[in-house]
Amino acid sequence: MAVDSTGHNIVVSDHGNRNVRKFDVNGHEKWSTKLPGHFLTGICCDEEDNILVMSYRTGQVLMIRNDGTFAGHLVEGLHHPEGMALTNGKLVVVDGGNNRVKVYQYSKKSRN
Repeated sequence: MAVDSTGHNIVVSDHGNRNVRKFDVNGHEKWSTKLPGHFLTGICCDEEDNILVMSYRTGQVLMIRNDGTFAGHLVEGLHHPEGMALTNGKLVVVDGGNNRVKVYQYSKKSRN
């Protein structure tokens, strides 16, 4: 679960149903985006409220735009990723299957 930059929206990686869901602070669902084939394990938001979510099964970090549309793959080649965070322009990823923590540059340029 993560909170966006406004503090008024909550995003959840629903691994059982393989989707990302966005709620307002009153618990009303704003949207849900299905990601078939993925087992979602971690989630966070960037400063533009894009949503980053991890797929344990495929070893990827995926991006969902603030409006719920799929934006693509940011990182691939992980082995059972378990968690991540954004800090100071860096995406920090726990690559559990490889017993590593990986750090990637995260900026507007890296997302385009």
